[in-house]
Amino acid sequence: MVKGVFAMPSPFPGMDPYLERRSLWPDVHNAFLFCLRAEINRKLPQGFSARMEERLVVEEGIRHFEADVAIGHGGPPSEGATLAEIPSKFMDWIEDGVPVRQLFIEIHSHNTPERRVLTVIELLSHSNKSAGRGRDEYLAKQKTLLESEVHLLEIDLLRAGEYTLAASQSGLRARFGAFDYAASLHRGGYGQRFQAVAWTIQERLPTVLVPLDETHPDLEIDLQPVFERTYDECGFERMVDYTQPLPS
Repeated sequence: MVKGVFAMPSPFPGMDPYLERRSLWPDVHNAFLFCLRAEINRKLPQGFSARMEERLVVEEGIRHFEADVAIGHGGPPSEGATLAEIPSKFMDWIEDGVPVRQLFIEIHSHNTPERRVLTVIELLSHSNKSAGRGRDEYLAKQKTLLESEVHLLEIDLLRAGEYTLAASQSGLRARFGAFDYAASLHRGGYGQRFQAVAWTIQERLPTVLVPLDETHPDLEIDLQPVFERTYDECGFERMVDYTQPLPS
């Protein structure tokens, strides 16, 4: 009998900081959103759907990322060797002006003749939190949504970079003290009123509210099982070396 293969859980109680590396985050970002979308669709009543949408973000500057593994064969390369035969450690980079696909979730209502966007869910990326066009474009979209009737839920699972959530950093610190991660909810048409939650690296991910319309209650989405599914099903335990120092 062939024994089943079971994924190992992350060694952290909540968010795994080893997954925050720039080289790995795009994969984590997209996988988390796909799992989150599945969980939302599982709980949505008839007449609503969660859809994955995308935009192109232009990254500025050249950012180098060192590969995790060496590629090639041992020993000196032979004469006329191909690229794949030359021992090397490939570097990944994003060049100035290269568009990068960035995913987000929209919740749609199908209860009216015209499909209506009710809620936008954003998981922040490094480009949203670093000076440049990517951040400027995100902040412009954030401002537009805050002035609209569309609900905006933002989730920040990155410790690095500028504070970017719509809810104020000072307000979160006054309520929760020092924190590493946070989520901000702005209900469409509610001005400068926010609901937010913040937590540390030692805590599990919280439950967040996902509002729909005035005739339906908010969905309660526990982010911890979503993260655990992301980690397990996508094999992220194979992509990190926990013997290395904790990423800052």
